[in-house]
Amino acid sequence: LRSWLQSPAGFLGFERTFVLTGIAGAGKTHGVCDAAHQRFADGLLTCVSFGHMFGGEPDPWTRLTESLGLPITLGKDGLLDALNSAAEASGSLLMLCVDAINEPRPLRYWRDRLSAFALAVRGRPYLRLCITCRTSFLPHCLPKNHGLTVVEHAGFEGIERVACKAFFRHYGLK
Repeated sequence: LRSWLQSPAGFLGFERTFVLTGIAGAGKTHGVCDAAHQRFADGLLTCVSFGHMFGGEPDPWTRLTESLGLPITLGKDGLLDALNSAAEASGSLLMLCVDAINEPRPLRYWRDRLSAFALAVRGRPYLRLCITCRTSFLPHCLPKNHGLTVVEHAGFEGIERVACKAFFRHYGLK
């Protein structure tokens, strides 16, 4: 039990915000999308936004609101309160995922905004935040002293042959 609780599978259940990192192609985006799909199938709320949608101006709240098809007049607090209320009404947490924060330009876009973004999400009891970022970009995308839990996604490391066989079998490849 102690080993499991100390693993990401165990301790992330107690985190309000975290960063999922890994090399290019490790499966961070697929993992987030698979989790969102499974949560949807289970009747749970999840919002996934992709890094390329952010950058420059306006602020991330406006971009996120636009990506969800909501009126930008909501503003940051209106958006977060609406998401929090939806989660509370559903009886479960809402997972907010921002994938690939290493994609926006300028590269410092999230470094300059992530602490305030995470703090605002943490202030709503029914919201959780998952951020993904390529490992090599962490120093450029995360602010100093960010205080976020960072978890490495190893992908298929160590089981590459098994993964390739399953992939090839699934798609009928030789």
